[in-house]
Amino acid sequence: MALDMNRENKTIPLEIPETGIILLPNILYLGCTVECIGSNSFVPIVEGRSSVGRLGIHVHVTAGFCDLGFKGSITLEIHVIHPVRIYPNVPICQAYFLKPEGAIELYKGRYRDQLGPVPSRGHLHPDAYANLPDPESPEWDEAKHNPPMGGPGGVHED
Repeated sequence: MALDMNRENKTIPLEIPETGIILLPNILYLGCTVECIGSNSFVPIVEGRSSVGRLGIHVHVTAGFCDLGFKGSITLEIHVIHPVRIYPNVPICQAYFLKPEGAIELYKGRYRDQLGPVPSRGHLHPDAYANLPDPESPEWDEAKHNPPMGGPGGVHED
């Protein structure tokens, strides 16, 4: 079975035990950063650490840039080139920030203020998130915990 860009794709939540878990090739694992990052003034960029890359672990497929105004945990699209045992709370990526030039428009999209690994919301119409409250308002705290499409990340199930 293939993933479908036009629908919600099922994921299987995984917990990494202290003894570790072996990641296998040809599977997309959704993970997330422990930290929440973001900025209204700088563009956050996430890259893998060299020691992790030298084990054949890729921490993101194409989504290394965050938008100005995004704040939250970063979903990592993890895949490996051969079986690798990983452990919880080990630093696997790093962030750096670039200063933008010109006019700034803050991000108001479907992933803002996300917590935990979040599967693709690309199948949702952009208007589904257009009317969310401003992140600085009291209503935002409720909205971020009950988004139009929630659900944990994990392993994409075929």
